[in-house]
Amino acid sequence: RNHHLRLSAAPSGGAIFRLEGGKVTSYLIKGWNAFLGHTVVPHAVFDGQELGANLPGDCVCINGRFYSLQPQLS
Repeated sequence: RNHHLRLSAAPSGGAIFRLEGGKVTSYLIKGWNAFLGHTVVPHAVFDGQELGANLPGDCVCINGRFYSLQPQLS
């Protein structure tokens, strides 16, 4: 099966998705690259399913529980 993905992640970042029954049930999106000092709002659309956060940083969703880590910018 082919899937369609649009991803917004930090440079040298990426994402991991867990699929069950054709839907994303858990994910991690890297929106923060501390080494480069670069951050973006992590966002993905996977087969029409919107995923991500509203603030810059990293985000993870595990079995419906959402966590977000914002960078400490100086």
